[in-house]
Amino acid sequence: MKYATIRAVGHAILRMDVEPSLVQSLRMWLEKFCREHNRRLIGLFVDFGQVPDTLDPPALDCVKRGEADGLFVMRMEEAGQAQPRGVFETLCLGADESIIWLWATQLRDRWLLPPPSGQPHEAIQLAVEWSSRQKMSPLSISHRLTKEGYLQVDGQPWTAAKIEELFDVLCRQELTDSRLGRTS
Repeated sequence: MKYATIRAVGHAILRMDVEPSLVQSLRMWLEKFCREHNRRLIGLFVDFGQVPDTLDPPALDCVKRGEADGLFVMRMEEAGQAQPRGVFETLCLGADESIIWLWATQLRDRWLLPPPSGQPHEAIQLAVEWSSRQKMSPLSISHRLTKEGYLQVDGQPWTAAKIEELFDVLCRQELTDSRLGRTS
């Protein structure tokens, strides 16, 4: 069965005094983690020091626009020196967590994304999540998307063939990006 590669974006909250080499190491670690877990890192956004009290960081915008299927939120602080948390990271990270992966559906559950509106990019995010997380077949995905009111761009219901075609397109896009040296 075919599965789509998960498009991931990262949001890191780092100390103000972090060396650029640490940011590069973090990016390399995240890219490696993504490769090993059927994900493709499309971007890493970094906030240094105290995070602005916003619910719209650029990484979340990538998920809202349908460019990513979910995001990593990471926080790095010195041991024993807890920094105050912004609203975004409070909603994402538990008190003892320093990294978490959140699917678009989980971001909606935390009120960080609006309720689904039936847009095609939301259907694509769900198809990728369901194939990866729940190991659903293209046929099951097409039935569930149609049942939940998601239509294709042309207004037609989803079919198993269209889901497989979608996964082929996402895989070709990943191959093209890798051949052109675009990792994120």
